[in-house]
Amino acid sequence: MEKSKYQSAIIDWAINGTGNAICSAVAGSGKSTTLKLVAHELEKTIPIDQIRVMVFGSANAKDLVGKFGDRWKNSISTLHSAGWQTLRRSINIKENAIDKDKFYHLSKPYFLNAVAKKFVETEGELLKLINLIRCTNSVPQNKP
Repeated sequence: MEKSKYQSAIIDWAINGTGNAICSAVAGSGKSTTLKLVAHELEKTIPIDQIRVMVFGSANAKDLVGKFGDRWKNSISTLHSAGWQTLRRSINIKENAIDKDKFYHLSKPYFLNAVAKKFVETEGELLKLINLIRCTNSVPQNKP
């Protein structure tokens, strides 16, 4: 396949450029193809497992894996999925199961200290407090 001058410029920026870039184009104009060309060029010097391709939705991720091939399935994801994977690794969460009390489990080590014990007597109260903070986007304060 012959690359267009635009695709060549984008590939050059991806390999040699600095800062940020955006590719704005209409549907069917070759954005995915250009991204695939960039990915394959990067793959020459960077292992696939160290390359991350972020897309907007999970359907887009599945579509791109189909275009790139199965060996790219761990490199292509939504930003949400990449963040969740990073969080799981950083706090050692083994399962991918949905946990209705995840905020409680994530916050518990930080709230079970002498200050928090002044305001809550049970873990149930602690869960209520954490949910109130989370749902109201409040910053917890250490004053009565």
